[in-house]
Amino acid sequence: MTEAKNFRWPHVASSAATPPQSQNQPMSIEPRRNARIIAELTVPESRFFLKSEWGPISDVWPALSFSKRSVADFLNAEYNPTRDLIVYAGTGNPERTKEAQYRKRLLSVLIAEPGKTIPTEDLVPWES
Repeated sequence: MTEAKNFRWPHVASSAATPPQSQNQPMSIEPRRNARIIAELTVPESRFFLKSEWGPISDVWPALSFSKRSVADFLNAEYNPTRDLIVYAGTGNPERTKEAQYRKRLLSVLIAEPGKTIPTEDLVPWES
């Protein structure tokens, strides 16, 4: 885990982040926007929520989606955007993850902003 936190992941923004004022206090979302490495996104109390997906976050699929409402309810109760991260990993199933380069790989690390649940068809283009 230490190596993953300090690795310079290619899809993470490249400008310097402002470290939290205190390592015991969760940091605000804004300084985390410019992070370069996972360690700059976390505080000691950070938790990681793993979600399997068919591809990375993109304009084609810009939402944190769930096939079961219970997963969304769990995250609404447990996830704290001031300290926690959601990690997208590609499934190993070729039927679910069509692109071989995404299978069993780290795809995205995100800070989800709380909000209301929106039906997929209202947010994602039908072609997706």
